[in-house]
Amino acid sequence: MQDKDAFHGTNGNTDATVKVGNGAKNSLITDDAEKGLYECPDPEFNNYDMERDEGQFQINQFWACYDTLDGMPRYYAMVKKVRTSPFELHITWLEAIPVHKIYEKWVDEELPVGCGSFRFGIKDKTSARMTFSHLIHCEKGKKKGSFVIYPREGEVWAIFKDWDVSWSINPEKHKEFKYEIVKVLSNFVPDIGIRVVYLEKIHGFVSLFRMTSGVGTTFVIQPKELYRFSHRVPCFRMSGSEREGVPVGALELDPASIPLNPDNCLCLAQPN
Repeated sequence: MQDKDAFHGTNGNTDATVKVGNGAKNSLITDDAEKGLYECPDPEFNNYDMERDEGQFQINQFWACYDTLDGMPRYYAMVKKVRTSPFELHITWLEAIPVHKIYEKWVDEELPVGCGSFRFGIKDKTSARMTFSHLIHCEKGKKKGSFVIYPREGEVWAIFKDWDVSWSINPEKHKEFKYEIVKVLSNFVPDIGIRVVYLEKIHGFVSLFRMTSGVGTTFVIQPKELYRFSHRVPCFRMSGSEREGVPVGALELDPASIPLNPDNCLCLAQPN
């Protein structure tokens, strides 16, 4: 089993809780590392920890970090300074800007935001590399001081099962999430959205997935549904030579970015 940490920064203090802005705007995160520790299965074929080795961090990078809701990587931060001996990162959190008026209450109620528009929030410090999941692609937005993050063609994302913007009316009943896994087939197009296809889990492997086929497996997530996207899931494409039974083109997903409870990840397990 491998460990990952929900973020626990210092914000210049040793005993204070701090607030971050992102999908869970102003969620409280604690300096106590053990409270935010999650265990997850080891991947079978790829070493995702190498992606967050100390030498991988550089100034001006944008990273996804594990959140405090259910440990999924949908906090976002920009690296402002990297210190060595001892290792420490100075970061600035991103906080969500509602992409539409209907989402203002969603953001105010601290429901998760995995993509859309963001701006700089509070500054922080941390030495805990395991709170970071992966690098993200972030572009400057049209409004001054804003940034945009969208699912990109070829990426794998988790989406919320039975998502509805009305969750913000009674948010406490909608903070135990169920997910479906999709591969992104097209980049975001204004007024159209993003085309995706469902992925299904391959039986007998820890986190090996492949695209589904058939009617209804490919669909479009419209611009007003962007908050249906929860978070990106890092993955590697299989060549088929890794071991017997591994299909060519299958995707190994990072186990740290999918729910531990299989009941919360609604992916049909298909024989290889």
